[in-house]
Amino acid sequence: MRYLTKEEIIKIHLEIEQMYGIDSTIIQPSNLDISVEAPKRNIFGVEVFNSLIEKAAALMWNILKLHPFLNGNNRTGLAATSLFLERNGRELTSDSANEVNACRVTSSCDWEVDNVSEWIQNNSRRKLSN
Repeated sequence: MRYLTKEEIIKIHLEIEQMYGIDSTIIQPSNLDISVEAPKRNIFGVEVFNSLIEKAAALMWNILKLHPFLNGNNRTGLAATSLFLERNGRELTSDSANEVNACRVTSSCDWEVDNVSEWIQNNSRRKLSN
C-alpha cells in the first residue's frame, strides 16, 4: 500500500492554490496530521480500514471534515484521494458534478466514512494498463 505523506498533500494543495487562486494557509496542522494518518489507523494492532477503498474514504472524509486548510479542502481532499487510488491501482471514474456533490454532502456532515467508501466503490475501477 502506497500512502500519501503530509508533504505530498501540501503540494497538492499548493497546486490547487495556484489553479484557483485560493489561500493555501494551513489553519489546523494537527488536523492535517490526523488526515494523513487516517488510512493507516489501527487499534491494538488491528487496522481500522482494511481495504484500499476504505482507506481512500478515510483520507477523503478526514480532509473534508477536519478542514486543515483555510480554503480548498474539498478540492484537496478529492485530488489527494484520486492520487492515493491511482498509486494503488485504481482510478476515479466519476464526472465533476458527481464529485462536487460527493464533496458537498461529506463536508456538510451528511455522509460518514461508510458513505464515502460506498461512493468511491461505485465511482472507481481498477486502473487500466497503459
